Amino acid sequence: MRALHVVAVGGMACFFAAAGHAAENGFYIGAASGEMETRDKVGLGDVFDQQDSSFKLIGGWRPVDWFALEGSYFDLGEVTLQQSAPGLQPFRLEQKGYDAFAVFLVDIAMFDLFLKAGAVKSSADLTTSTTAGPASSVDEDTDFAWGAGAQFRVRKLVTRIEYERLEISNGNSFKPPQVISIGLIWSF
Repeated sequence: MRALHVVAVGGMACFFAAAGHAAENGFYIGAASGEMETRDKVGLGDVFDQQDSSFKLIGGWRPVDWFALEGSYFDLGEVTLQQSAPGLQPFRLEQKGYDAFAVFLVDIAMFDLFLKAGAVKSSADLTTSTTAGPASSVDEDTDFAWGAGAQFRVRKLVTRIEYERLEISNGNSFKPPQVISIGLIWSF
């Protein structure tokens, strides 16, 4: 009889421990901040500032522990010329847009590891200074995007760190931006 009590209490403890660490399924919102890097394709080196701070607003729905649908608005800051270079006019590249991802998660106790893939609708605004005045061109595209990361859950609050590669077309001179960010998410 005593063994039955031990087994029952042990079983209940395992049940409540698992429930305390289970993923919160449902809708969630959040925000993240990080650093963006957009490198050049032509080998300019350090003549321009290729990094800037970035932020994004996140919304999503996690119907089951291993899958979520997620979207966000992002602003990647700007890339600017830092010093003069022969034949290069001063410029500013601003990048922002929206994305939508399918997120695949692996639930490990209070942690999730995830991979995501989807589409990004972006606007890359390149402004150059010429002798005739500023000239601007906007490149708006829908492109592929992917990412990977990890998140730590404490009930409804999630802390996330992630890497994203946004295959944004920034014209002939720049590679697609890469973003490393940390964020907070609240599940409903």
